[in-house]
Amino acid sequence: MKIKQTMAILALVTPSVRTRGVGDLLSSTSSASGSAFEPPTDYDMCQSDCSLHGVPFPDDNTIQLPLEDFFSERCPEIIIGKHDDPTEASRVCLGFTGPYLTFTFEAFRGYVTESARVGWKVKGNRLNPESHAPPPLAFNHLTCHPQQNGTFVCKLPFSKITGLASTADIKHLLSGMCPNGDHEGLTLYFAFSGNVVVPGSHWHIPFQQQFPCKPGARDHIGKCTAYNCEHQYLEVSYRCSKCQVAPCEPTCDIGTAFGYQGPRDSYKLETQGGQHCSQSWGWHETPSQKELKYGIRGVLYIRDKSSHFEKIGTWAAYADHADYRKIKVKYRIVPGLPYGIDEVNIEFSCPPIDNCDPQAYSYNKKGLKGVKTFEVHDLEWPFCRHGRSYLIVSAEIGSVKPVEGEHEHNKGSY
Repeated sequence: MKIKQTMAILALVTPSVRTRGVGDLLSSTSSASGSAFEPPTDYDMCQSDCSLHGVPFPDDNTIQLPLEDFFSERCPEIIIGKHDDPTEASRVCLGFTGPYLTFTFEAFRGYVTESARVGWKVKGNRLNPESHAPPPLAFNHLTCHPQQNGTFVCKLPFSKITGLASTADIKHLLSGMCPNGDHEGLTLYFAFSGNVVVPGSHWHIPFQQQFPCKPGARDHIGKCTAYNCEHQYLEVSYRCSKCQVAPCEPTCDIGTAFGYQGPRDSYKLETQGGQHCSQSWGWHETPSQKELKYGIRGVLYIRDKSSHFEKIGTWAAYADHADYRKIKVKYRIVPGLPYGIDEVNIEFSCPPIDNCDPQAYSYNKKGLKGVKTFEVHDLEWPFCRHGRSYLIVSAEIGSVKPVEGEHEHNKGSY
């Protein structure tokens, strides 16, 4: 049995009206055709970085289908079989998480997904038609990764979409994603494809996107009654909203904080032979890949001149479920404490440790201006021929309230 495979092309463009889509109807029994936009999404980067106060970000709650009278739908349909009589249907859900546009391929009922792929190409700025490119004959491709719940997930970095460097600051990335401020965003083309199998068989069955619904052809519950087969692609639009995170407060330097996992897992840096290690009071961890798959966590400590330790927060490190070759690290200051994170420094490498100075670590994020939480994405997993990799979690801490007199903590002692 041969099933014709059609490319799913989605153009991320932006209108000014909003109706409710199938994805919304799954969680609501009412139709809201022609309704206003929903409240802005709680975009994770806005929650963790006070320096993004008022900065526009691409908003999940504004994704629409322009070819379908701007019907609101975050999760376009994918099908097995013919468009007018599919054997089974599922969906691909789009979202904005961290510095990525994410795609989650949900499982088909009664089938096991073997592979999923997203083809993509930038079309241009929605408000600048001269920048628009036609649907491409060839795409760049993302290979998606299986998850434990049966879905497949892949991520398209904002840096790839905007053409900026992978090391670009998040403000520049968001500016590229929202070139018109808190209005229309960019336009992109996408193509969805993949294969499934029936459990216990070796029969590979392709899937593809559903055709766009004809304008006005959805019934009162949002179900499509007629498809436009002339368009072998979909268009999806989004708008940008402003980050509602509180603005940064002025900080006073307190000192260096180090992550500590526990007495069985943390090792003193002062025992290492690298530069500045003998003067360092912090720790390093040596997690295995299995441990990071499930996640490790601990406490953030600062130390004053009298060597008194104070718990000011927590940290966690775990493998990215969409790509186990990369890890994420989260920082969190204990609520109510007058401290904030000014800078984050992480070393994730192979032994031996050759430098214990946080400024020499492979990951540095400066200018955070006293945020209470922060998450680092996409730390590359080092391949170590001899022994486990080591992880050092560190941050520069400031006081978010004016403090009379000199601080008792020593920033220069790491």
